[in-house]
Amino acid sequence: MIVELLKSGIKTRQISDEYGIEINMINRWRREYESKMGDFQKGGNCPEQNRNLRP
Repeated sequence: MIVELLKSGIKTRQISDEYGIEINMINRWRREYESKMGDFQKGGNCPEQNRNLRP
């Protein structure tokens, strides 16, 4: 859910303040998401494309 909020354009600081989550944790979740699904900030691969690439 937090990554979805980031994808919608909400700033990390705002999410941190509203949900009481450390910024470092939010950034970690973002990095993990990007490493698995592509960089959503730069129009990376969608999950459906990634599934087709796996053996």
